[in-house]
Amino acid sequence: MQLVRLVVLTLTVLSNTAIAQEPSEKLIASLDQSSTLQAVDVWQEIGAPCTYQIDGQRYSYFSTSVDIGFGVTPFNKGISVERRKLKTLLKAMLDKGCDINYRHPYTGHLPIHSGVLFYRKNEELTKFLILSGADLNAKTPTSDELFPNMSSLQILKGLIEKYPPQAEREKLLEFIKKTVEER
Repeated sequence: MQLVRLVVLTLTVLSNTAIAQEPSEKLIASLDQSSTLQAVDVWQEIGAPCTYQIDGQRYSYFSTSVDIGFGVTPFNKGISVERRKLKTLLKAMLDKGCDINYRHPYTGHLPIHSGVLFYRKNEELTKFLILSGADLNAKTPTSDELFPNMSSLQILKGLIEKYPPQAEREKLLEFIKKTVEER
């Protein structure tokens, strides 16, 4: 019986570390409101990978999907994301063991950094990241031009100071503070 558990555990670990060689265009297209495809089904069809690779750099499907939800990637061309499909896909990815705190290889940002920066584009997605356990204390790289070495809270405070009035961001700041206290 323990051998069976070990084999299942090993297969789970191996499947969670599978690397696709490029992002799936079909998966990205399945997030569109006009698509009849279910994003989770398409993701599972391609092997449910947590990462993909482009030019030797490893990227996260979870992070890319979050950025698509905020409309801040080149993958957004021509699609209007259905938020329900996106949330279902992100939940499935987290359930599979994909990393909610995966750093983007180029920017060094985590999905929660996109969340606080682009909060107004998808408030529900930002709150989903927070409630799903995003690392609110993770800092941006020191090389970041706008917000070097800053946590999500620090980024929000900086945005509020720099671009007042920011009622929406102030609400998010309070939500994050409350969540941090509860953890």
